[in-house]
Amino acid sequence: MAPLDSTSISPAFIGCVPIGFARRFGIIGIDGDKGSLTVAMASPKSLCVAENVGILSGVPITPVLADGDEIQAVINRAYGERGGDVDGVVDAIRLDAGEGEASGGNGSNAARLLSSLEGGTDLLDDASSAPVIRLVNAILFEAVKRRASDVHVQPYADRVQVRLRVDGVLYDFVAPPKRLHEEMVSRIKVVAGLNIAEKRLPQDGRTTVSLGERVVDLRISTLPTCHGERVVLRLLDKSARLYALDELGMGPAELSIFNRLIRRTHGLFLVTGPTGSGKSTRLYGALQALDATQLNILTIEDPIEYRLPGISQTQVSDKKGLTFASGLRTILRQDPDVIMVGEIRDEATARMAVQSALTGHLVFSTLHGPASECRGLMLALERTFHPLPTFLALAEWSIRDPIGRIG
Repeated sequence: MAPLDSTSISPAFIGCVPIGFARRFGIIGIDGDKGSLTVAMASPKSLCVAENVGILSGVPITPVLADGDEIQAVINRAYGERGGDVDGVVDAIRLDAGEGEASGGNGSNAARLLSSLEGGTDLLDDASSAPVIRLVNAILFEAVKRRASDVHVQPYADRVQVRLRVDGVLYDFVAPPKRLHEEMVSRIKVVAGLNIAEKRLPQDGRTTVSLGERVVDLRISTLPTCHGERVVLRLLDKSARLYALDELGMGPAELSIFNRLIRRTHGLFLVTGPTGSGKSTRLYGALQALDATQLNILTIEDPIEYRLPGISQTQVSDKKGLTFASGLRTILRQDPDVIMVGEIRDEATARMAVQSALTGHLVFSTLHGPASECRGLMLALERTFHPLPTFLALAEWSIRDPIGRIG
C-alpha cells in the first residue's frame, strides 16, 4: 500500500477528473516523474478507470494501491469538499448561542426571514444578512461553483445533512446543526414563494437567483418526513454555454453516424442515462446541428434549459394542464418536422411519441434510466403499434476533460 500525501496531489488530475467520479471509483492522482502521473486506487478493479484517466490527461500513468479510506480523505482535502465558506458560516452560527434557536412558533422566524429579503437575491450581496440566510446562500454558491445539478437538504433524528449531486454522483457536503433545519427550509420556501406554514403536504416551486452576472434557475421540491421536511433544489445555470456535437466526445466515425441519423425524416431517438449524465446536452447539440430555417422544429420541455434560435420551445405547466403528452398532442397540429420531448415520464407520453414518429415526424426525447429500459418500453408498445417506428437508443454518461469539453 502506498502512503498518500495531499500536498503531492496532481493539479492535472484535479482539473481532469470530477470529484464525483474520483469518489465513485476511489482514485486520486499523485504527481509522478516529469511527464507521468501516479494514480492511487483502492481496488485493482479500478485499473481500467485509471487507464482512462491517463487517456484524458494525455500522460502515461503508474497505478498503485492505497487504503480506500485514506484516498477518500485525500479527495476531500484536494477538492476542497469540506465546504469552505459554508463551514465558516455554520461554525459562526454555532458560536452564536442565541442565533437560530427555536422560538416555539413560526411567526417570528417567518417575519425575520421575510424582512431579510429586502435588497435582492444576489448570492454575493449577503454580508449583512441573517446567519441562516448566509448559510443557504453559501450552500447555493458552492453548488453553482461545483456545477452541482441538485442540492438535497435531508433531516435525520439528530442532524441535518446537505448533499450535492455532481456529475450524477450524490455525496455529503456539510452538516448544519439540527436546530437550524426549520429556518433553512423556511428561507428556501420564502424565496420560492411557497407556503411556509404548510408542513404536512409536499410543495413545488421555482425561483431565480443571481451569482454576480450568472443567473441560476431553481426548482424546489419539499416532502414531509418523520424527521421534518426534506428539500431538493434542482439547479440550472442559465449562463452555461451550449456544446456543439463535435465537442461531446464522439470519435469521427461515431459522429458521422450520429449526424446521419439525426437527419432522418422520421423515427424515434431516445437518449438514456441517470440525472446529470448529459442527456439534455446531447439533444440540444443535435437540435443545433439541424437547419431550423428549412425545418419546423418544436419542443416541449420542463424546464426550458436553453433558448435556441429559430426553434419554438414550450414549457410544461402541470398546474395549467399542459403536460408532455397534451403538449405533444398540440404540437402535432403545428405541422412539425422535428419534435423534442424533454422527457418520457409516463405511458401516455411514450404512446404519443411513438405515434408521432409513425406519422412521419422525427422525435427526440430522453428516458431516465439505463438503455435496457428503452427495450422494455418498446416491447410493451409493440403490442399496440406494429410495426414500430425506426428507433435508436443512446446510453449517455458524459464527463468533462481538462479543457472543458465533454466526453
